Amino acid sequence: MEKKKMLILAHNRSGLMHNKFMVADGERIWTGSCNLTRTGTRFNDNHVIVLESKELAENYTKEWEEIADKRHGKRFAWPTPHPRVTVGDTEIQNYFTPEDDVRGALISEMNKATNEIAIMAFSFTDPEITEAVRRAIARDVRVVIVLDSGMATHPSSKTKELEEMGAAVRLSPGVLLHHKVMVMDRKTVVLGSANFSKAAFARNDENVLIVNAPSFAKAMLREAMRCWRAEPYSITKWRTRLPSGQ
Repeated sequence: MEKKKMLILAHNRSGLMHNKFMVADGERIWTGSCNLTRTGTRFNDNHVIVLESKELAENYTKEWEEIADKRHGKRFAWPTPHPRVTVGDTEIQNYFTPEDDVRGALISEMNKATNEIAIMAFSFTDPEITEAVRRAIARDVRVVIVLDSGMATHPSSKTKELEEMGAAVRLSPGVLLHHKVMVMDRKTVVLGSANFSKAAFARNDENVLIVNAPSFAKAMLREAMRCWRAEPYSITKWRTRLPSGQ
């Protein structure tokens, strides 16, 4: 019997293999921003979602096979089998970079916002996403952003520009804020491994989900408020109340 390799090293010469996901039994996926490290699982601010869906599992299995075969970049990538799926009554969009237009999908959702956009970001450097924030503010959408304090001072960060255009920006003190999340109008959540950067959208191997679920959005907003206040997770996980909508 041929022995299967237990460890495969991915080499993407144009960018990073930046995914963080697992597929179980062809039926469930585990994905998010959390690296499988002690600091990632115990100390950094991260998110993870577990979904039961054979269609999503097929998408992620195909991505795993693509990376294992070193098929990096738009030219060599396989199409995502199920870019839109329904889990229960929840609609989910599934994207992988660099082959899919993740930036375009995010901007499309941002352009639909009529009331509020909440963002938690480790890295926020992409000019097109920044312009989508500017357009949202121009149409009186409230934009609240929590950024990692270390990356927010990087020369390429859009921190100052976001503040000047009228976004409410706070830098998370202490631990690493490693989220890559947007919540639009308290009903649509963007999450996954991709930072809001050119490298994430154009070069890295990344995965992103756009989930249309108000209950999930509420949970993410509770986390955003915790990070905004820099409160311990164990104390505020369930007690934090969201302010009433406009």
